[in-house]
Amino acid sequence: MRQSHAQPVFFSDAGVAPSESLISNSSLFDAGRPIDGLFVYPTEVTRDTATIRLAGSNLAAVNSVRVRKKGSNEAWHIAKRPRGMLLTRGVINLHLGSEGEFALPEPLAPNTRYAFEVETSLGVAEGSFLTTPPAETDVRFLVYGDNRTDAVSHRSVVEAMLKRPRDLLLHTGDYVEVGPRNQDWTVFFALERELLANRYLVGAVGNHELIDPVGANYIKYLAPEGSDPTSLHVERRGFVRAVRWGRAHIFLLAGMDDGGESDERIWLEKELDRSIEDSPGAFRIVALHHSPWSSGPHGNNRKLAAAGVVDLLVKKRVDVIFAGHDHIYERGSARGIAYVVTGGGGAPLYAVKKRIPEAERVESTHHFLDVEITDGKLTYEAVRDDLSTIETCVLEKGKGAFSCDGAPARIPEPEPTKITPVAKEPAKSGYDPVFLVFGGIFALGLGMTFASRRRRKKRRKKDLPEKRETDKNPRP
Repeated sequence: MRQSHAQPVFFSDAGVAPSESLISNSSLFDAGRPIDGLFVYPTEVTRDTATIRLAGSNLAAVNSVRVRKKGSNEAWHIAKRPRGMLLTRGVINLHLGSEGEFALPEPLAPNTRYAFEVETSLGVAEGSFLTTPPAETDVRFLVYGDNRTDAVSHRSVVEAMLKRPRDLLLHTGDYVEVGPRNQDWTVFFALERELLANRYLVGAVGNHELIDPVGANYIKYLAPEGSDPTSLHVERRGFVRAVRWGRAHIFLLAGMDDGGESDERIWLEKELDRSIEDSPGAFRIVALHHSPWSSGPHGNNRKLAAAGVVDLLVKKRVDVIFAGHDHIYERGSARGIAYVVTGGGGAPLYAVKKRIPEAERVESTHHFLDVEITDGKLTYEAVRDDLSTIETCVLEKGKGAFSCDGAPARIPEPEPTKITPVAKEPAKSGYDPVFLVFGGIFALGLGMTFASRRRRKKRRKKDLPEKRETDKNPRP
């Protein structure tokens, strides 16, 4: 895999104004960051550990961190400016556990909410996280994707999501417009600051993050610490991951248009087998950017199917696929797998000209999903950014298709306010270019031959009367 030429630098706010295509309202941008140039969010959350990740241009202002159980007045204090507060590719990772430099006086407890405070010379940044719930625990989480390009619509979706207090965010990719462009990530974190500060975000990589072939900024800000996209070990590259959250077993794939590498399929099969053996009743959820099935302009992910990934998901009886890439809401089922395309996180919407046979509901609208998993049942509400409900659907374990009794489709269906058509390739003639060239030359030569014969024929007709007159009056 080729190394990226993008420099893994800090966010740069000073002297760099976000382009109008990214954000059109400076007050909206400023509203997302109470501490200038510093974004704090939990990541790599497990039953008894967590990592607090700090990113931004003001990392040098960080002094200390305090952690405490939510609602408790007793705080665990991490010493002022500990040695571990070193910059790793433009971020600070504070790993909280029972060992290491940030060892806590007692282990973190499962399914428990902890609050943290980051003291800086500019103020205090606050956040919280829930440690991983044990297996067989009912859980709720939000699913969304495709935030890029339109900051106003992106913020509208975020504000709607903030009204649903969940502990986990599942993202289907395309967080930013240009992955290597640092100011795009500044905008992303500014718009989602409150959302990310109190929720654990896990998400698939999208094609816009991979404009840089190794996805350096995605790895830096969203992948587990220490990920290396050039590693020979697939699980260390940062693009695939298995996350267990109560009754939900989530498998993140890097399944864009290349269908994935063979070692990724081997990793996926092993993780699915392990999940089936450990928790037969868990809901197995695959999250990736380009869905195997879609009515949007990008269509079905044919290369993913050709690579055998879809056959593997069918064989292992995956319950549901959450994807994005097409900026629409779509629900359907195929080959015993339920799927949802949820690419309405703020990016310009796509028009849908034809619904594929596998699709059961399609709407071009900004939205997110509010998911709940209980014993043997997955329920979700598809919510527009104005908080109206698209529909509510239920998937029973092993059924392979949703049953929905939500609000009926709007009649007439509203035209999307922003549509970005996908450019189509010019139609191909189907003929060999060499054949066309030589065919043209042959036609030109044939035309010239006919024209020459016609001119000779006209001259013969003109000369014929003179010959006859000469025959009647021969010279003496």
